[in-house]
Amino acid sequence: MEKEQLEFFSLSKEQVTVVKSTLRCLNSTLLAVSENDRILSEGLDEMAKHISAHDSGTEEMFTETSMLRAVNEHNMQLERALGECTREYNILMDAILNSQKLILQPHVITPSQIVKQMKLSQADIASELTLPIPLEPG
Repeated sequence: MEKEQLEFFSLSKEQVTVVKSTLRCLNSTLLAVSENDRILSEGLDEMAKHISAHDSGTEEMFTETSMLRAVNEHNMQLERALGECTREYNILMDAILNSQKLILQPHVITPSQIVKQMKLSQADIASELTLPIPLEPG
């Protein structure tokens, strides 16, 4: 029985040593976590002070960026409008140049308007003349 008790005490002593070692490691870890928490808190406080000190500059920068973006959007709209005006101007110039050559530009009058005008003028056209398209549906 004494042998069993000695083995039990020896085993208990080893377990107590393991528990003590584990507690020391845990204590060391908790101290490190506490120190890291303190350092992190100080760093966050310092960042908050820095942000507060430079907040107006950051806000101004965002405002300027927002204004620049709005100006760029307006510029793009103006470029599109100018491009459309240029295109319309070119169409108008082509129509004028073609009209001097007696060519009717389709942008000036549509084919249905031509047919309508020809129907209205049909009585004034000599009977020996023929039209390139029939005026009456087929």
